[in-house]
Amino acid sequence: MVNRFLSNYKNNFSFKYFLVALTVFVIFGLKTQKDAITIGDEQRYIDYANNLLHGYYSPSFQNVFIWNGPGYPIFLMPFIKIGFGVISLRIVNAVIYILAIILFDQFLQKRISQLFCKIILFYLVFYLPIYSEMSLILTESFTFLLITLFVIEIHKDKINYVKTGLIFGYIVLTKVIFSYLLLGFIVYYVVKFIIQRTETNKLFLKLFIVAFLLNVPYLFYTYSLTKKPFYWAMSGGVSLYWMASPHDGEYGDWPSFGFAYKLMYDTKKSDSLHLPEIEKISKLNYSQRDEAYKALAIKNIKEKPLKYFRNYIANFQRLFFYLPNSYGKHREIMLWYLPFNIWLLLGFLWIIFVSIRFSSLLTPVQHLLSLLIITYVIFTCMVFAYTRFIEPVIPIIILLSIDFMVLTIPNYLKLLSKSNH
Repeated sequence: MVNRFLSNYKNNFSFKYFLVALTVFVIFGLKTQKDAITIGDEQRYIDYANNLLHGYYSPSFQNVFIWNGPGYPIFLMPFIKIGFGVISLRIVNAVIYILAIILFDQFLQKRISQLFCKIILFYLVFYLPIYSEMSLILTESFTFLLITLFVIEIHKDKINYVKTGLIFGYIVLTKVIFSYLLLGFIVYYVVKFIIQRTETNKLFLKLFIVAFLLNVPYLFYTYSLTKKPFYWAMSGGVSLYWMASPHDGEYGDWPSFGFAYKLMYDTKKSDSLHLPEIEKISKLNYSQRDEAYKALAIKNIKEKPLKYFRNYIANFQRLFFYLPNSYGKHREIMLWYLPFNIWLLLGFLWIIFVSIRFSSLLTPVQHLLSLLIITYVIFTCMVFAYTRFIEPVIPIIILLSIDFMVLTIPNYLKLLSKSNH
């Protein structure tokens, strides 16, 4: 009787996924903040969600403040409406991540062996860096789920371009860095369709047009407030300002903003270099600040392009290993990220190599995803990068790394065989 119960239980609800959920919740419980005080960006997302519940997103006129897209605040709206507090909203992130890795595991089971599926599932469950963001009301877990859904939909035998386009459009609303990719992909597939009028090129073009159309109401809204077209957010200017820092010892991160930086880094020198300019710009409204920071950044890039390039390389390193940091004291933090993210770095470099060396062998979907992940990293490193920004695209890195191994290893074996003869 007990055996029959256990058998039915396993059939109805996979015991494997029960263990996945249990493990994630245990690690989440150990990592998460136990108090109900918001930290860092949390309050901003909650405020935006509350604004939406009251019929607007940003205050208008002189107080316009559009720091990020509305995708995540829209998701938070129903939870806040029914009374979820700070801790409850953090728990939602854990549920989202569990759902995402289960969906990704089920997707991979149709493509690779059970052994590799178990290895990847184990890696994702015990990928400890993401728990730092998951334990706060931040976008990483939610974007991870959206990327997973996009990957699943784009691999279906018959792609629903409306559904897939809406998912990608919502990714853009959640992480505005994808807006640059969206506009670029529309131009790319317009040109590609003119040159090669294939059904696949037409399908992908329609997909990204749908994604853009989902963003149009928001773009009309931001235009009504700022009079600027294609204006997704106003956080790019200050990010580019720090990225273009011409000063020695600064590597493109933000050493002067925020209480956390004061705790972790020696910011006295940074304050002396930047605070006079920052205080002057802070007297402007947020939209004007964005423009002022961009103007300063462009000026610094023109005057010291080599320093900007060095900061770009530092950004790429920081995307995977959290270092280097301007005036940083805690260099041992790299030891925390190295065992987890070295595989992501190797996977990403492998994707670049195969995309160039075996480009003619890639399927249209592989070509799209490789272009997506490569351009995402390129654009992210141009402005501002931390390890949290690589986490949402982990499903793409894992999938393409596996696909490209399957694609290239037989070809290398053929080359070796020919050389032996």
